[in-house]
Amino acid sequence: MVDKTKVKGHSVGELEFCSLPRNKLINRELISEVDNVLIALKNLIERRCPENIRQVKGFGPLLLVVAYAVKSNLDAIRYLLADTPPDPFRKPEFCICVSPNVRFLADMLSTLIIIRQNPRLYCKLYHHSGWRELRESLEVLANEKGSKKTFSSQVQAQTKALEQMRIAYGISKRLAENYQQIKWWPTLGQFLNQKRRGKRKLRPHGFLDYFYTLFYSELSQDVHMSGAGIARMFSKLLLQKTDQDKEMILHQIKSNNYMLALVISVAIATEINDLCKFDRGSKLAYIWKILSDAWPDAARLYKKRYKRVVARHQSFS
Repeated sequence: MVDKTKVKGHSVGELEFCSLPRNKLINRELISEVDNVLIALKNLIERRCPENIRQVKGFGPLLLVVAYAVKSNLDAIRYLLADTPPDPFRKPEFCICVSPNVRFLADMLSTLIIIRQNPRLYCKLYHHSGWRELRESLEVLANEKGSKKTFSSQVQAQTKALEQMRIAYGISKRLAENYQQIKWWPTLGQFLNQKRRGKRKLRPHGFLDYFYTLFYSELSQDVHMSGAGIARMFSKLLLQKTDQDKEMILHQIKSNNYMLALVISVAIATEINDLCKFDRGSKLAYIWKILSDAWPDAARLYKKRYKRVVARHQSFS
């Protein structure tokens, strides 16, 4: 059993996290600081979204959705990993199933970094690609046998919504009629391969390449249940010899998944604060310093990118 007296807990409301790094600096006060920053950024985007962001079609709404989504996802991860209050339906093995949620956060972070390299170009590609996916789904539904009788109201509602989105995203009627010409939004791996084949080097400073190698590829393996993902996550539970071995393995998985989710969430907050030039630089620098002292992987990301990013805004806080 994990000796809970030696593990500093995290708290979000009544949720307590015992299986986390044994570091007195990672505590409920720090988690509250992270929550406060995420909530503040959401409110700031709603009330004070900068003009240069609003001028790029779809950029402001995207940042607002990301701000909402990162907080909701982090809360969901916390609940799945919580030790108390007791919940008979929350199994210790749930920590293994958190990888898709963490991968979701990783996708949001990489999407933000890609878009900010060329907001007008990439934001347009991102939204147009999303519109194409929805258009193709509607076409499948509309062509379903018996759809005129069974799905008539749904098809009409989705058609109306797609038309509103087409106008909002600036998609011409001609392009909408030939939607197969709209390019797909690339995955992070596809984007990196495109950059490697091109003449220009990946920016900024190869961070996305670094992030992909260090974190994203492993999360993808877990989510897609590749051989590597199974070997790293699920097979460990088959190799344990005792209940204590199993608990130790789950403890480590829980710790790693939560810390990674927390660090990526703070990275997303840092990107938004930097993009919008908000006043949370000093607070984010404080959070990054504690995370870096507590977890080596956080220190690696901080040194590679975020120490420089938060430094640009500390004087405003």
